[in-house]
Amino acid sequence: MLSKMNLISDEINFDKFSENIYYMVEKDGINCLYSYNLSTKEIKSEYVPSSPWKLINYYKRTGEDTLLLLMRQKKTTHSELWMQNCEGELKFLGPEESEICNQGIYLEKVAGVISNIVNKISGESYLRYIDLSSGMEEDLIKHDGLISIQTISPCGNYVVIIFSEKGFKVKIGVLDLRNRKLIFNSSFSLRVESVVWHFNNEGFYILTNELTEYISIYYVSLDNFLKGNFLNSMEEVYVGKNDIEQLVSLKDGVIFTSNTNGYSTISHLNSSSKIEEIYTNIKGVITGFSLSNDNRKLAFKISTINSPGDICIYNLNSKCIDRLGLNKSKTFYEISLLQKSLTSTGPYLNNYSSNIIAKKKYPAIILLHGGPHKQDRPSFNPLKKLLVKQGFVVICPNISGSTGYGKTYEESILGGWGGQDLDEIKQIYNWLQKQEWVIKDRIFLCGFSYGAYLTLLAVSKLECKFYKAIAISGPVNLLDFINNMPLETQNILQKNVGDSSSEDKRKYLLSNSPSTYITSISCPILIAHGSQDDKINRDSIFKYVKKAISFGKDMTYYEVEGEGHSLSYSNTDINSLLTDCLKFMDSNKYSNT
Repeated sequence: MLSKMNLISDEINFDKFSENIYYMVEKDGINCLYSYNLSTKEIKSEYVPSSPWKLINYYKRTGEDTLLLLMRQKKTTHSELWMQNCEGELKFLGPEESEICNQGIYLEKVAGVISNIVNKISGESYLRYIDLSSGMEEDLIKHDGLISIQTISPCGNYVVIIFSEKGFKVKIGVLDLRNRKLIFNSSFSLRVESVVWHFNNEGFYILTNELTEYISIYYVSLDNFLKGNFLNSMEEVYVGKNDIEQLVSLKDGVIFTSNTNGYSTISHLNSSSKIEEIYTNIKGVITGFSLSNDNRKLAFKISTINSPGDICIYNLNSKCIDRLGLNKSKTFYEISLLQKSLTSTGPYLNNYSSNIIAKKKYPAIILLHGGPHKQDRPSFNPLKKLLVKQGFVVICPNISGSTGYGKTYEESILGGWGGQDLDEIKQIYNWLQKQEWVIKDRIFLCGFSYGAYLTLLAVSKLECKFYKAIAISGPVNLLDFINNMPLETQNILQKNVGDSSSEDKRKYLLSNSPSTYITSISCPILIAHGSQDDKINRDSIFKYVKKAISFGKDMTYYEVEGEGHSLSYSNTDINSLLTDCLKFMDSNKYSNT
């Protein structure tokens, strides 16, 4: 029912000689690795996993035709690291069944691998060194929270690592690969989007909004970092009025993308601090920034509301951009986007509708994203296209807590789920009631994860007459939701969702939980969850559904066998769920086809 092929790479890699680029494609539900030769324009399949494996990510070795593949066994939460040589032979690099591998990097200088491991039971993270010659393994770093490998220095001697703290904060460390020792600046934590090494090996750039409202660019010299003079040595490189998202370092400054109301722009900040936009006709979202080894080409993925992802190559010398046209999927039904802010400070709405001009009224779906610290953006989404094609206008709000509109907006609901965010759902409903193109008694509410939570709370706590609601993978009891998580995740949720450290605070969490208002449910609800969801307490869901039915509420429960929290796999069960959702919404009454 949804698109059978989609470019999914947020990692686009050049080979050593900048002739090939590597990227991932989802084809008929299977993630595959492909290469594209920039000279011959030949597309080659590099790796197609066999059952029961799913390719999650890959890492191209710069010196030879060897690939590191990060794979997850379907319908489980186990992931492993493998290496494929140029003959296509695979070698298992771990970890054991009680652990998950999140990342892996190849260390060309020492012919070794560093893998990022999480223990399933304790939740602790490790950086594990694997010597490819001897097979010797050594755990270099242990951390109570999550670890992320950010960037390796051009000389190959250092790796920058970030360690998660409570809330949004992280700490930055540098691993010296020559002696495999950690240089850790433990005195200061900050908000970090990403870290990128400077081309000359002498320091690194940090994308952070620790000191600013929007994510900005700072530079830290390695020498100052090693001396422990971290905070005072952060040099401001660029502070704008939009979040900076990706960056590459050049001899002549940096090239970066920024987020302008969801749309991406690419700019060049040269060494003289002069800024120039280098690609203005985007009208979409850019990911997968990658610089060729010769510093002459920049590759990135671009996605718009009507076209699946494609790869673009920007020539830094000629300043020309070529779109490779890798995704041959045809779009037979185009949609349009109208952006609106209900007030000067939000909520911000992305309204997707048909390009067909007709004087008629439409049912409206309010589609709430998860997170809440995410953003609905104007990129390709087959679900939105499908819903518009079925005759709906799709309203995708970026309510308080969403990213992309500054730190204040993102942090505005910290510790207060079910407060300001719920009020904004009412604002959106009331706004829709005033629109001439809306069928007033056909307003649907649908959400995923956090959005599902807010959906269930809205249809039972607000005095809004929603027609029907769909909630996928959402918690119904905030207290159970927090307590179901590992200890390190609980510490984060205490700040983000709400504090449960005292009886009064636990009562407050329950007062903002859908399970408290079952008797007030005001419309039919379809609830869906994956049977392997490790984030949501399934007992809470079962109790909620059973109790709602006992009170005579119109409740449909749908469990997708083998799926996790995100219901991310393109399989028969997911398409069956989608079909049932459309039937539940009476889509045959409104379809444009």
